[in-house]
Amino acid sequence: MLGVQPKPEQPPLVWSDQHGVRIQRVGDPCGATPNGDLTYNRDGRLAAVVLLNQPEAVRKARRDLKEAA
Repeated sequence: MLGVQPKPEQPPLVWSDQHGVRIQRVGDPCGATPNGDLTYNRDGRLAAVVLLNQPEAVRKARRDLKEAA
């Protein structure tokens, strides 16, 4: 009305602390398809894998972790 543009809304932020790790999500995932993975390395070797909506990848992740042990 006065020719002033409203500031854009900030995307929502959600976080959780799990086992000494802060997990943060920015944005609104409603209606979106989760995908992706997160890997943890220890001393240059694969130590853990977090998978999002990838049940078919669990077998490979377990095999990769066994080989890295």
